[in-house]
Amino acid sequence: MKIAYVMCVFLIGLVSTFDVYMSVMYNSYLFDMEENFIAKHIIATYGVGEFIMVKSFMTIFVVIILTLLVETKYRVSVVWVTIFQLFLFIYLNSSFDCRWFNNSDHPDAFPIQQLIQYCEKLQI
Repeated sequence: MKIAYVMCVFLIGLVSTFDVYMSVMYNSYLFDMEENFIAKHIIATYGVGEFIMVKSFMTIFVVIILTLLVETKYRVSVVWVTIFQLFLFIYLNSSFDCRWFNNSDHPDAFPIQQLIQYCEKLQI
């Protein structure tokens, strides 16, 4: 059972990393696209680079905390964060269309599809 919680933590980290990837790839549009008012404030005050740095460090921090929680009676919180992250992943890929930015009619213009195609080109 513990391995299931660890896999949930891995999935949480993966989705968070994808979110950071999106921030890096579309950094010139990030302020206009960002819906979180705290994130908008960080971008407006400190810039996109610092926002991405904060986002990355917070991802690492959350993954460490959740990994520690797997060993406690509060491990159910890992499941709730996993569910939230899955909804975030779906939202990022269903509400965001890369064709807005590159004027492409290519059907694979959504973020996860572009990432997969990029990795295939690199033969990862």
